[in-house]
Amino acid sequence: MPNPSTLVPLISVVEDDPGVRTALGGLIRSLRLPVALYATPRAFLQSAKLAATTCLIADIELPLMSGFALYASLLAAGYRMPVIFMTAAADDACREQAALLHAAALLEKPFLPSAMVGAIEHALAISPS
Repeated sequence: MPNPSTLVPLISVVEDDPGVRTALGGLIRSLRLPVALYATPRAFLQSAKLAATTCLIADIELPLMSGFALYASLLAAGYRMPVIFMTAAADDACREQAALLHAAALLEKPFLPSAMVGAIEHALAISPS
């Protein structure tokens, strides 16, 4: 499996809400970063771009598989990429789980675009080498 840090940065977004997904795609493209958008964890896991992903942005509340479960499965399979989690309802348990998974950030929706930009910059700075 390729080392993601040796590749051009690719941000993959897994978000089931089409409006949020589209808005994030536009924001990331405005940073001149390549982005791949997925409506479901399954679509991301089956993507040819999975191994090239250098940063994952995932909603926590996704159909059939949570963002937490998605990221844990990636780690178990040997993928190493920073993750930014998003949720509409962050509570202490959610924050604890994000910390256990060493998330680069946990953003509560709605968030300011500048918060996501800062989280992406941080995630890319800590991307594994």
